[in-house]
Amino acid sequence: MRPLPSNAFGRMEGACRALLQTTPDDANWNWDREYHAALLILRAGREAALLEQLGSLMPWTWTRHDIGNAPSQVRHVCGIWGGLMVAQRLFVLDPDDDPMLFASWWPWGNRQKFSLRVGCYARSDVVIRADPQRKLQAALGL
Repeated sequence: MRPLPSNAFGRMEGACRALLQTTPDDANWNWDREYHAALLILRAGREAALLEQLGSLMPWTWTRHDIGNAPSQVRHVCGIWGGLMVAQRLFVLDPDDDPMLFASWWPWGNRQKFSLRVGCYARSDVVIRADPQRKLQAALGL
């Protein structure tokens, strides 16, 4: 795998391209309007490779047990999304990036399906005006 670019937008796009390469051929990314994030739903048995790739791309990871120790911008995003429940994880590419790329891993109650939502959180006016969500959608082919 090529190293990710040095700027936040470039790293975000590089991570998205890498996720696309790991996505099973029969799974489709969609745009989740409720969460303003890309959404991928996987059936059980298909999640291991994607989860491993996600962990290597986004090395900052939190669960409901340690989210209180996360940087404030990560806790903010987690709060907006309703917190973390049992077995859910929040992955972040780099908490200091603006925009900050993050992904939520949500096992369904029956563990037969898993949701992966990928979003970005912009803090500065300059980055907000650059429309990082549009760039995220483009990077994932949405």
